[in-house]
Amino acid sequence: MKKTDYDVIIIGAGIGGLVCGCYLAKAGLKVLILEKNHNPGGCCCSFKRKGFTFDAGVFSLGDCRPEGNLGKIVSDLGLKKFIALQQLNPTEVIITPKHQIVIGNNLNQIIKEFQNHFPKEKKNIEDFFLFLNSASTGELYTKFRTLSFSQLLESYFHNRQLKEILKTVMATFGKPSTKTSAVTAAIVFKEFVIDGGYYPTEGGTQGLPDALVKCFRESGGKIKQTNLVKKIIVDNGCAKGVVTERNKIFLAKFIVSNIDATQTFVELVGKENLEKKFLKEIKRVEPSISTFMLFLGLKSKISSLQHQCKYTCTLSESVDNVLSEIDKNNLSNIGDNFLISSPSSYDNKLAPINNESVCILVSVPFKDKEFWQKNSQKITNTILGKVERVIPNLRGDVKIKEVATPLTYHKFTCNYNGAACGWAPTPEQVANPVFRHNTPVKNLFLCGHWTLIGFGVSRVSLSGFNTYRLIMSNYINKKRI
Repeated sequence: MKKTDYDVIIIGAGIGGLVCGCYLAKAGLKVLILEKNHNPGGCCCSFKRKGFTFDAGVFSLGDCRPEGNLGKIVSDLGLKKFIALQQLNPTEVIITPKHQIVIGNNLNQIIKEFQNHFPKEKKNIEDFFLFLNSASTGELYTKFRTLSFSQLLESYFHNRQLKEILKTVMATFGKPSTKTSAVTAAIVFKEFVIDGGYYPTEGGTQGLPDALVKCFRESGGKIKQTNLVKKIIVDNGCAKGVVTERNKIFLAKFIVSNIDATQTFVELVGKENLEKKFLKEIKRVEPSISTFMLFLGLKSKISSLQHQCKYTCTLSESVDNVLSEIDKNNLSNIGDNFLISSPSSYDNKLAPINNESVCILVSVPFKDKEFWQKNSQKITNTILGKVERVIPNLRGDVKIKEVATPLTYHKFTCNYNGAACGWAPTPEQVANPVFRHNTPVKNLFLCGHWTLIGFGVSRVSLSGFNTYRLIMSNYINKKRI
C-alpha cells in the first residue's frame, strides 16, 4: 500500500467533523474532509427557494456564552472573524393549553417568569435552574445516570401544569418523559433554555458551517464536496483510508467518521472486520425520532407572534400521551406538538420585503416511501390546521410550500431511519452507550451526535473537539515510536 496522502481523513462535513478538522488543521496536520452533499453543515444548513431562506433542521444555537462549549470553540478557532452571533431576547416561547412562558436570555429572567406563573413552586424552580446552571455534565451524569426525565421532574416539582410545560421543552425529541433520560433533559435545559437562542446575524444557520469551512481552509485543510465515501479500507484491524463513490482512494494515518454510526460500521467498515459481539451491540441501538418539516414562504409578516424567537407548542393537556402514541408508531395525534421558527424575523434578508420564511417541525416515526407518498398532503393539512391555533389564517397566506418527510432526511443525512438526533435519549442508552469516540477498529474514530449525551450543535461541536484531542494524543505517540 502506498504512502498516506493525509494525516487525517474526515467523512462528513457536519458540524462535528468541521470542528474536528479545524482544530487538527490548526495543529499543523494535513486534513481532508469528504462530504457527499453540495453544502457543508449536515442538518445545520439553510436552503433557498424563490427568495426565501429556510433552516433545514437547526433553528438556534445554545451554550455560546464564553464558558459554554460552543462559546469556547468559537473563541478557540477565531470564528468571530467569519461569523457574528446574536442572542435573541426572548430566546423561546413555550405554549401549552393554559400557559405561555416567555424564556428570557438570562437566568434570573427565566426563574422569575416560571415563579410568576407558579408562585407556590418558587423555591423548587430556583433550586432546579440554579443547579442545572452550575452543574457540570459529569455531575449531571453521576446524579441522574439511571433516572428518567419524569423522575427528575417529580423530584423537584408538585404542580402538574408546571411539569407539562417543562415536558413540552423536550417534546421535539420524541420520547415521553418516562422514556427520556434525565441526563439528556438536564443538558438540553442547561444549553438551550438557560443559554439558548443564538442565531447568526447573516445567512441563517448555514452561517456557522460556512464559517468553519473558511477557518478550515485558512488553516490549510482541504474539503471535497459531492464526494460520497462508500468504503473504509481496513487492513489487519486498522483503518488505512477510504474509497469514494467515484472509486478514488485516499489514504491517511487516521480516519474520522462524522456520519451515521450504524452506516459507518455495517456498510463502510464491513461486518467482516468487526467482532460478532460488537455487531450485536449495534443492533440493539435505538435511533431517535425522525422529523416532518414544513417550509412556508408567507405573503406577509406574522402579526400574531408577539416575540421574534422560536415557539415550542403543545395543544394537548398531556405531552406524554402525544409522545407515547408516536413512540408506538401511531400518527393519530400528529401535530399536537410542534415547533415554529421564522428565520426572516431574525434576519429580514432571509425573505422578500414584507414576506416571511417559516419552518414548522413535527416529530414523527420513520415509515416507508409508499406511506409518505400516500399521506404527506393529508398530514400537511392536519399540521397547518393545528398551527393555525397559534398563527390564525396561516394557510391563506402561503406563497410557497415545501415538505420534508423522514425519507427526505434519510436521503440527506443517511441517518438510520432518518434519525434527527442520533440515538434515542433513553436512560438505558445513556447509561450504557454503544458508540464512543474510540472504535474497535484501530485508527478509526467517531464524532457527531452518536458519541455524546445530549442534542444540538453545541454537543456535536464538543464531540469534534474531543475527537481532535484523541487523535492528537495518538499522533504524538506515533511520532515518538
